[in-house]
Amino acid sequence: MQAAEWSANALREIGFTATVEPTAGKPMVLAHWRDPDGGARPRVLFYGHYDVQPPDPLEAWTASPFEPQLVENPQHGEVIVARGASDDKGR
Repeated sequence: MQAAEWSANALREIGFTATVEPTAGKPMVLAHWRDPDGGARPRVLFYGHYDVQPPDPLEAWTASPFEPQLVENPQHGEVIVARGASDDKGR
């Protein structure tokens, strides 16, 4: 619920009307941008989840969440990775 509230507040700060709506599972954030002149605007749906995998069992992970590491990628060479830094299927 805290992440949904944070997301709604961030949207409000840039001019959206935003609410946190309950669902059968986790809450969703619903936001609208209204044209001050009342003109028609295209509609866009953004879908994304804003979670990180649960930390337990800790011994199953090779890295702490949000802490970047340099790793060797066969295709790209040395890259920076951080568990939980980007976990969004909507990207």
